[in-house]
Amino acid sequence: MAIAWGAIPAGADPRRVLAPEVADGIDRMEASIWEIADPALVELARRRIAMLLGNTRELASAPPLAPALDERKVAELAAWPTSDAFDARERAVLGFTERFVIDVDGIGDADRAALAAAIGPEAVGGFVQALYVLDQGQRGRMALERLFGAGEERST
Repeated sequence: MAIAWGAIPAGADPRRVLAPEVADGIDRMEASIWEIADPALVELARRRIAMLLGNTRELASAPPLAPALDERKVAELAAWPTSDAFDARERAVLGFTERFVIDVDGIGDADRAALAAAIGPEAVGGFVQALYVLDQGQRGRMALERLFGAGEERST
């Protein structure tokens, strides 16, 4: 059954109204990222992506599987390159995250090598997949909210 433009109830999640099966799949994919990469690093990346995209809704919430971060890290996340709240591993992850969001095509061998040196070569694949899911998930939700109005809080 087709849904007419503007027929989405106020406050409803457009994903659930327009394509509930797809929304369920996205929810499962988003839930899986906390298992394929270090959850603390994934949460840092999720928050930094939200900042870069101007995604205030994402910054105001946290997925159920996201670990709590140190309050100082949360407060100083925008200043991560110069803040002593972050260690070298976290800085490498945040630098790679920013490059991924802003200019994924510009990521080169040196960027990948720095990430591998920081988190271990075996962890790179899972972390990069988590970045992809975080980035695309946030961009997709933001686009739908702008097209159809703000939706409900997400379930993952």
